[in-house]
Amino acid sequence: FNWSQDSQPLQTADHSDTTEIAKPVFAVKKFGVTGDGITNNDAALAVMMSRIPAGSKVSFETNEVYIISQPIVLPKSVNIDLNGAKIIAENSDSVFSVQSDNVIIQNGLLDLNYSSHNGIKANGKSGLYEGVSGSVAAGSNTVVLNTVPKGINEAKYITIAGITGYSKVARLSGYNLILESPVNTTVTDANIGWFQPYSNFYFLGLSIMNQIPTALNLEGGIYLSRCENVRIEECNFNNIFNPGAKGAVDHSPSIKFVESYNVFTNDITATDGGVGINLFSVVNAYINRTSQTNMADNGFYIQAYSDNINVDSFTIDGVEEGVVFEVLNSSGTAAQNQRDGNTPAAKPAVKITNGKINGATNHGLSLRQGRNLYVNNVIFTGCWNNIGQSSSSPGCSDVVFDNITCQNTVGPTSIYYGNNKRIQFTNLIQ
Repeated sequence: FNWSQDSQPLQTADHSDTTEIAKPVFAVKKFGVTGDGITNNDAALAVMMSRIPAGSKVSFETNEVYIISQPIVLPKSVNIDLNGAKIIAENSDSVFSVQSDNVIIQNGLLDLNYSSHNGIKANGKSGLYEGVSGSVAAGSNTVVLNTVPKGINEAKYITIAGITGYSKVARLSGYNLILESPVNTTVTDANIGWFQPYSNFYFLGLSIMNQIPTALNLEGGIYLSRCENVRIEECNFNNIFNPGAKGAVDHSPSIKFVESYNVFTNDITATDGGVGINLFSVVNAYINRTSQTNMADNGFYIQAYSDNINVDSFTIDGVEEGVVFEVLNSSGTAAQNQRDGNTPAAKPAVKITNGKINGATNHGLSLRQGRNLYVNNVIFTGCWNNIGQSSSSPGCSDVVFDNITCQNTVGPTSIYYGNNKRIQFTNLIQ
């Protein structure tokens, strides 16, 4: 899980070190958890989680059906092995509510039963240091504090009012809080907060299905906010959507990351949903080998303060918009930075490679906002517009397209530039 912005997308991984966390082993039936498809297991599961030690493995019975009506809260590190069992959630906020580091959930089916809002949910924590403020200059990694609160030297991340996102702490030296990276904005006497993400999640071999949420943009098959070092692999999502009252937007994501760091997904399939994968203020994401079919909204929605996003080897078939690019903080393509004389030149903020987008009823790739996007070896087939933007969006700049093929365009324009500028095409086939 030790990725950096210089890391390459991972293709395979050995998780033996991760799964070794899960010792000793407990069978759920030892705690009266019953997989008969009738018995409510809320109380028994809560007792089980209170009694097992951190680092345990919990084993469900193969092919049994477990009923819950409250989230299974995971307040300690644990390996949940469903062994092919099914959990049916009845009017629950989620199936699993993760409230700890070092959690593994694998090998089973989570049925949200058209009444529950999330398959797996985790929200890290944040808050303010009362009476503490700091000043820092753009380009500096030293925050000068007005006072040193207890425990700030143990903080992993801080937030600084006026600077978007969170900053990783390197060390404390007197009243100087040293960050691992410089900030891009000057602030004076800004409020200082703390930011504690949950870390080290591994979700493997899960099927998550049948969600009709009530809060469209805040829920999903897997919804992770303020988390870091996450792997989601070999998971399938089906019917993760909002059927919509009249005028509603079908926007629920199969996977949504919010304000998260170091995330990796591999071999993900989503069918009949709202959004495939939504990245909101995510740094360091590697999205490999995905297939998304019949999504009522987007295949990928990359937005807010996201950076170093890598999407590779994907198929999107039947969507409103295949990929939506709407970021706020990227710094310019390598080519643009070289022209500006910057050394070293910046990497793309978002890199999208080796994909097929079929049958988008609006844009195959929507350039709404941001800069520093690189797209290579993507085939658009039967889209209304292959590349474009909505008229209300500010547009993008410093975008490089290489090896792009546009086939059977449905709408009047294959590529709509709109407010976009500094768009470069190499090897474009229309």
